[in-house]
Amino acid sequence: MTVTTSYGTWNNHGDRWNTTVEATIADAINGGDAEWREAMESTGALDLIAETYRQAINDALPDGVSLSGNDFYGPYDADDAELNIAEIIEGVDLNAIIERHDIPGALEAAEAAADEAEKFARIAESAAVRRAETVLAVVQACGSQVAAAPLLGIGQPTISRLIKKARDGR
Repeated sequence: MTVTTSYGTWNNHGDRWNTTVEATIADAINGGDAEWREAMESTGALDLIAETYRQAINDALPDGVSLSGNDFYGPYDADDAELNIAEIIEGVDLNAIIERHDIPGALEAAEAAADEAEKFARIAESAAVRRAETVLAVVQACGSQVAAAPLLGIGQPTISRLIKKARDGR
């Protein structure tokens, strides 16, 4: 029967600034655009990257040694002098794994969505200005805000605000 023991944590061998594989991956993509990072997370690409990275590390480790969660385990009687887990991890190209699981067009899709939102905001603003101009025309036709209020179905404070908007929007 083989007895196993802990060889240490991710923090001991993989990345001394992060305690988890996922935190290391998050740091690796941290320089990317915020929309791209959100798309990578929301689509599950980050989970896939973590799964692939963990598997690549386990494939690179010698038989009997494994990364389980954020801890490394292996045989109790292994020759520690020959096992350099940090060096093995360095041999696994995280950036290549990230590129392999990158979402094609994620950034472009986010930019297109932002452009659409901006377009709809312009349309809404244009409609608001037209409404304000209509209110101004009704008030002018009625001769006063008080007389126009029942026809428009809005109160005088709203009428005043819309008249100001109509005059500023011209």
